[in-house]
Amino acid sequence: MLHSFLNQPDRISLNSDDDPNTKADGDFARFTIQYSTPVLQPRQMALLRATIPFVSLQVSDYQLCFFYYGGLSTATTTPTADKLRCIRLFPRQWQLGATAGTNMRWCNTPADLVTLLNTSAGTSGDNTTNNPYWVVNDVTFSYSTTTNQITFNGNGSAGSGYYCNAGYADPNVQTIINGSSNFSSGLTVNTTTGTNVTFGVTTNNTLWLLVGSSITISGFGTAGYNGTFTVTAVTSNTFTVANTTTGASAGGTGYWSVPLITMPNTGGSGTTRQPLVANQTLNSVLGYSYSGQFLPPQSFNASANQLCANIGGISLVKTASVPVDSFPNLVATQCLYIYSTVFGASGNTSTGQKNLLAVIPVNATNLQVINYIPQTPFFTSTKLSQQVYSFDVEIRDDNNQLFYLPDSANVNLEIGIKYDKPMTLRHEEQYA
Repeated sequence: MLHSFLNQPDRISLNSDDDPNTKADGDFARFTIQYSTPVLQPRQMALLRATIPFVSLQVSDYQLCFFYYGGLSTATTTPTADKLRCIRLFPRQWQLGATAGTNMRWCNTPADLVTLLNTSAGTSGDNTTNNPYWVVNDVTFSYSTTTNQITFNGNGSAGSGYYCNAGYADPNVQTIINGSSNFSSGLTVNTTTGTNVTFGVTTNNTLWLLVGSSITISGFGTAGYNGTFTVTAVTSNTFTVANTTTGASAGGTGYWSVPLITMPNTGGSGTTRQPLVANQTLNSVLGYSYSGQFLPPQSFNASANQLCANIGGISLVKTASVPVDSFPNLVATQCLYIYSTVFGASGNTSTGQKNLLAVIPVNATNLQVINYIPQTPFFTSTKLSQQVYSFDVEIRDDNNQLFYLPDSANVNLEIGIKYDKPMTLRHEEQYA
């Protein structure tokens, strides 16, 4: 019966270090353990113990962009896409080289995070090439030790005006996050100077066409007006590009896309998109928790607008603090969600995602080890393969995003297994 015992262990240990692929590119959120001797005919499995090093900053890489509206004409002006602005931090490990920018780092207090944000908002804190929604010195962040809240106010550096928070589900914010919307419009030649050409927009407006945006123009009878250009000036119905062509010409069409927030690649070879996830912005982390989809509470002004996602639903004049509705939530994730395809439909999340093995509370601070032992192992994973040659493991956070650990970390999971009955010799011969 030796073969039976080898193929039906009561418990197995899964070490991420035993998967050579976890040492491939600096961090990992998945690993797979291959077994030369398969587990045969398991009936139930359960997690008996988990040890996971908790190595994480308080803000996830996909939550490092703070969006707001600035330069609005009045307190009740409806925010529009051309007034949307962004203060962002780069992920901690991103190498900026000579590019201006500010990396996320460990913050001991909310005040530390405010310091980082003011650095990013200030001179050399970012750059408009990679972040076309950044306006230097346009806002200032503050932390109150009395209320334990983070707020921001406008400085009017890009012209006098009013400021408001942009909700995490604001449709303009989501357009940037999705980054897939394309726009087009009929064009006419308005004026030419010999160095610049100003085009009139005839069948649309200049929504999402920003200074620095790239626009592709085609269809003009004069070939010099066609091509791809960088926008140097924009109004509500015109835009200007550097172009030496002159003279009248029949109309054409312009095509442009939503400008993306990017990060320069090491060595200057192109860019990578800033990590962004729908409905996950730095605004919520700081305490601005309104969505931008509904009128905020205390919106007593008849002209309050849902896109002004702060208390009152109106914008605040520059230098006045935009009121915040909640408190900083500097917790990267409350739980870690462990998945394995071995468990199939035996474990589902509230969103219907399958393969759930366990939900592990984060009971350790940063740079400590999560040690999780269920009080009563729950042997309910019954929809199992009858021949298990490998265990794949995936770790996710509260927002269903992959939770990355450095290559130096080792995750250990101990799995308990139950069987209907020991295998007989006949069973052994079937699986030999």
